[in-house]
Amino acid sequence: MPESDLLLFYAARMDHVKQLILPSLREGKVVITDRFDLSTWAFQAEPNRDLHELFQDLHKLVTRELQNVSAKGILLDVPSEAAYGRMKSLFKDLDRMEDVEKEVVKRRRGAYLSAAKTLFPTYDVIDATPDADTVFWSIWDALSK
Repeated sequence: MPESDLLLFYAARMDHVKQLILPSLREGKVVITDRFDLSTWAFQAEPNRDLHELFQDLHKLVTRELQNVSAKGILLDVPSEAAYGRMKSLFKDLDRMEDVEKEVVKRRRGAYLSAAKTLFPTYDVIDATPDADTVFWSIWDALSK
């Protein structure tokens, strides 16, 4: 099942790149998308060492046409306890990826932070614990660099 999930996510991502991102960039548009490479790493690949190489190969295949595109990633970070509490309070029906124990959320946060430094260094990590206005201006500042 982990391999199937990874393949399905990258199939959907390839479609997203080919059908929306690339045509929009060719038209000179700015593209904002969520849950791209970091989430796939944290949820599907990182917990399964056997998938690390497949992840890298799929990522290269799907993003090869984006290699010369100026891109900036934003990782909104909160402590794992806060993330866990938000998930439980915001969603009544959690799906199989979100209906997890606190320790899984903690591990995923670590995977996100580690990958933002090592695998995907174009990401800025933004503290998402302050009020929405403060977080907005932190994102604005990161994107303005």
